[in-house]
Amino acid sequence: MAFYNTYRPRTFADVVGQEHVTKTLQTMAMRGTIAHTYLFFGPRGTGKTTVARVLAKAANCTGEIPPCDECDSCKVFNRGSLDLIEIDAASNTGADTIRNTIGDTLHFQPHIAKYKVYVIDEAHMLSRHASNALLKVIEEPPGHVIFILVTTEPERLPDTVRSRCQAHRFRRIAQGGIIGLLKKIATSEKLNVDDEAFQLIAMQSEGCARDAIVLLDQLSIYAKIDATLVHDILGLSDYGMVFSILQHARKGDLGAAVDAAADAWDHGANAETFIDQTIVALRGAIHYAYKLPVLDTWRGYYEELAYTPDACAGIIQRLVEAKQASKYLGAGTAFEMFLTTLGPTVVDQPNVATQSLAVPVQLVKAYDPKDDSVLRRYVGMGAEVVFLDMLT
Repeated sequence: MAFYNTYRPRTFADVVGQEHVTKTLQTMAMRGTIAHTYLFFGPRGTGKTTVARVLAKAANCTGEIPPCDECDSCKVFNRGSLDLIEIDAASNTGADTIRNTIGDTLHFQPHIAKYKVYVIDEAHMLSRHASNALLKVIEEPPGHVIFILVTTEPERLPDTVRSRCQAHRFRRIAQGGIIGLLKKIATSEKLNVDDEAFQLIAMQSEGCARDAIVLLDQLSIYAKIDATLVHDILGLSDYGMVFSILQHARKGDLGAAVDAAADAWDHGANAETFIDQTIVALRGAIHYAYKLPVLDTWRGYYEELAYTPDACAGIIQRLVEAKQASKYLGAGTAFEMFLTTLGPTVVDQPNVATQSLAVPVQLVKAYDPKDDSVLRRYVGMGAEVVFLDMLT
């Protein structure tokens, strides 16, 4: 069985990174103050459907701290209870789904549980007529029924439906939480994984626990899981190449930076992914500057680069522009064009248009500043350009 099913949380305590939701729901279950309609919304892979199932168990649990996962009710729900009805709104969008699946069974008492729970996944995919039919159902439901609407796009639900729901926002899971979860799974599965591989998997998942678990499952066939293997499986280039290019730009050797990028393409690097990796590296530089956690193996690079947070933000903005241009020019060409706009002057300056841009007079003598694309861009943003005489 896939890891994300094997290690799916069975109690509120097992859920990672959503304590603000699980503590509230568990307290409500303990006090018996269960609402009749819930709305769980947030990014994908953060535990919305899982928590919906746990809540269904908790509402019917007879233990002291629900769900206890040991009482007869919890055991029935673990095996698959007829009192838990899950509806995939993505493939059942019509009003007939609501009428036939819910309307025709709504007033029937639960089989053995206290509550009959309907979980509507991807609720935003319901058609207008289906949403209207759902509204009629949730306006005055029987006391033995609980509805849980799960969605990544709550704004697409009608206001009339949302206003009748108790809403709980799920958030992206912090890297530390994902790494802890991955280590727990790796220990249980007896996997040999090094720390940097854990960090890369967590970073690549971008707060989505399911993505991280699926990737670990994919890598589990290997005897040793290290950073190199993660790079290969994900189709990533070695981040050493990314930092090498940034170092060349930091020193003003743009020709070497472009040559290093071309060498990366020759070695099979995906240019579009390379742009994303550069953004990730610069985001890490911002975190390092503010003394936030970063990969241990990257600290040496950041010490050498010494980019200011403002400079990183400005370069990231240019990379975003390069991503947009890649649709028409190709990612490789767009990235190389981006590199030609960098240099020591750019990476040392704050990303604020009202700041003055200082340019050494030696450079002014070497070329006409009117032909400099970087200066034209700053002037266009309203920056004041001040020429400094470095010879005196």
